[in-house]
Amino acid sequence: MKPQQMTIYISGKITGEPAHQCTRKFKVIQQQLEKMGHVAINPLELGVTDDMNWHQAMKHCIKHLMTADAVFMINDYLNSRGAVLEVQISRALDMPTFTDFKEVKRCKPMLKMTAK
Repeated sequence: MKPQQMTIYISGKITGEPAHQCTRKFKVIQQQLEKMGHVAINPLELGVTDDMNWHQAMKHCIKHLMTADAVFMINDYLNSRGAVLEVQISRALDMPTFTDFKEVKRCKPMLKMTAK
C-alpha cells in the first residue's frame, strides 16, 4: 500500500546564513521529501524578495505554511525567530511536525478538510 502524499513545509534558519549553505540545506531536504513522494514547500522558492522586511517575508511564508499538511524542521530551527514562529503556528494547529525522515515515513496524514 502506497503512503498518502503530504504537502510538507520546510522550516529552518535562513536569516544570517551564507546563501549557498542555506540554499543547499533546504534543497537537500526538499529533494528527499520529494523522493519519498511528498510535495515539499521550500521557503527559499516562495518569491521573498530582498526589498521585503522580516515581517513581510514571514507573512508571505506563513501564507504558504497554511497550505501544508505538515512541517519538517531542520535541526537549526531553534536558532531562528521565524522558524520557531512557523513551528509554534503548526503545533497550535495540530499539524504534524517532523525532525527526521523516519518520522515522515511513519506518519499517517489526516485527510484534508475542505471548506464548503
